[in-house]
Amino acid sequence: MPSSPPPSDPYGEALGLNLLALALRLDHVDRLSDSLHLVDSTHMRRSVAVDINLASLTDAQRRTLRSVPHDSAARPKTIWLPLGRHARQDLAPIQVRDAGGSVLTTLTQRATVWALGLGLRRAFMIWLDSNPDAHKPDHPLQELRHNQYRSSWLIEAAMTNLIDNGSSPEQKKQRQNWFWHWLQREPERARERAPQISGAAEAGSSKIRKIAEGAIQQLFESPDNPLLSLLEMVSSEHLLVVEVDTEHDHAFLRYDAPVLPALESVTHGSRQARRRWRPPSWASLEHEFTITYATVIPRAVNSYHATVEVSEELRVRRLLMISDNDAHPVRLLVGDLRALAAQYEVLKRTAPAVLELELEAIVSRAAEIGRRRHRDLRAYQAYLASCYLTFTHRAPLFRNPPAQPASAEELCAEIGQGQRLVERLRQLADMLETTGNLKDLTKKLDEARLKEWAAQFVTAELERDVYVDNDPRESAGHSHWSRRAFGSSLQSAEPVKATVYATLVDDPPSLAASVGRLLFAVVALVVALSALLGIGPSDLYGALRGAPPAINAGDPTPLGTADALVTILLLVPGLLLSRLDIPSHRTVLGRLRLFSRYVAYGAVSVSAVLALAVSTRSARELAVPVAIALVLLAIVVVFVLVDGTIKAYKRRSRVPNKTAIPRWLIDEIRSSPRRRRRRTAAEFSTVSRSSLV
Repeated sequence: MPSSPPPSDPYGEALGLNLLALALRLDHVDRLSDSLHLVDSTHMRRSVAVDINLASLTDAQRRTLRSVPHDSAARPKTIWLPLGRHARQDLAPIQVRDAGGSVLTTLTQRATVWALGLGLRRAFMIWLDSNPDAHKPDHPLQELRHNQYRSSWLIEAAMTNLIDNGSSPEQKKQRQNWFWHWLQREPERARERAPQISGAAEAGSSKIRKIAEGAIQQLFESPDNPLLSLLEMVSSEHLLVVEVDTEHDHAFLRYDAPVLPALESVTHGSRQARRRWRPPSWASLEHEFTITYATVIPRAVNSYHATVEVSEELRVRRLLMISDNDAHPVRLLVGDLRALAAQYEVLKRTAPAVLELELEAIVSRAAEIGRRRHRDLRAYQAYLASCYLTFTHRAPLFRNPPAQPASAEELCAEIGQGQRLVERLRQLADMLETTGNLKDLTKKLDEARLKEWAAQFVTAELERDVYVDNDPRESAGHSHWSRRAFGSSLQSAEPVKATVYATLVDDPPSLAASVGRLLFAVVALVVALSALLGIGPSDLYGALRGAPPAINAGDPTPLGTADALVTILLLVPGLLLSRLDIPSHRTVLGRLRLFSRYVAYGAVSVSAVLALAVSTRSARELAVPVAIALVLLAIVVVFVLVDGTIKAYKRRSRVPNKTAIPRWLIDEIRSSPRRRRRRTAAEFSTVSRSSLV
């Protein structure tokens, strides 16, 4: 139990608060670029480029962020500046370089944790002092603030311990309870270090802990408490802080982030995870490898670039970037729809003019959402047409736009049903532009229609926009995201969640073509062997039925040319197999070539077994082995043809049915009914894994 207040440092407190604020908003970052390189099927390497602008910092912020604590200059020469956040599980040494290649000084993680601990302790005291209950006489929070100092010290010590050591995902499943677990950790360790404790001291410690527990439950009652969210972020992530020269306002910095491992399933151990069985990597026959990379773009960043690079043998078939930039206006629109539906009858009786104005505003905002999503739809269709040109001269077939409704009432009903929602909202926008009469539309909206619209907007995921690939290289892809303001409404302070979706394939010239030639060579060898031995189709058919061979080869001893035939059956497939590039099944290329690997091994195995039969049997006894070999090779050929058909179908797939793809895009491209969307083969994220559990 702490008997004295934790040490304080005004410089550290101010530095920690400012580092935390800048790391969350990144006000000093003009442009952020991510270069992603897939190391293998479960690890990704990331290079980050940052354009910083120190002109966005105030003089007070510069003085607070000074790298020399005793520097009293109004504008310090160097300051500490956060560049990003990284999960504690991915911590590794990072070197930050400027445009000239010089390595910048990086603040150690220990010093960063020290400053953040002081800053959050100061934020806790400010949070406590701003609570109205802390100023009421005889209130527990007022006692904690003015009288029960040791309980306050205990909370501050627990916060410091939490920030220093971090927290596990198991503790965060209960949100506010995980902090109380850390609050109990210090006194439990103290009891272990000093087991001989008097009853009075134990009773006093129990009272102090009880007061602290009650204060925590009152202060952090809501799971969405901002201070609790900050504490959760700091305890699970590390900040990358570098020393920057303030002589020039603009600077370009680059660094290689720690290698990202693929995320575990968020439903691990649940019923959905048990039903969603996945084969091991050596048995997973995949025709394409899909990945997602999730990151967070602070609201102050107006431009973000994502580049995906793979080995030359792989091809980037699809590359999309999906963000929730319109989450705030769509969430406000859905909330207004539901609130207006709840008060529709009351407003209709008491204030019809207000109801009409509210309905007009809702229709206008819905039309603007439709225009934005329709532009994304047209951009995706143009991107898909350019992808088709790489393997065919035929353009992809898209669904025809729905027929224009005869009346506004029919259009409102169609929007409420949710079929082709983006096209219907585009028709709504066209109707507003052509007629300019909102009253006719608003009269068709009643309480039921408003509820239907709200439900369909949420189901269609209209808040998610789409940016397509604009890199012409086959083994790389690039997508550029830029902020788009929604009218004149105030922008939300929440960060934008962006997800990069990529489909990697092994398109021709590939291993499958080489394996096809190997299979053709083995089939030709077996057919030539049967012709050399005089085994015709009737003999093969009779051998499969179990009839005695009809050929007469004379001496029943093994063939005199058996050595030559065995050499051909073993040497030719072996030489072809040795020239095949078959990577490990743990790599992305190896997982895509797994089926081709098994086909090659199967063909060579059939040839080897047939060579063994030739070396030990006479000519009249080879009809059955040759027939079995041809049947097995025919089965393999059928599997190869089926595999080629599946690849051709997936190559012409217009939109992936994945959870990373917005529902509205799938509904507009696919004509089939909605199906359950699947997750990608590998998922990467710069967000702490503990927050995804």
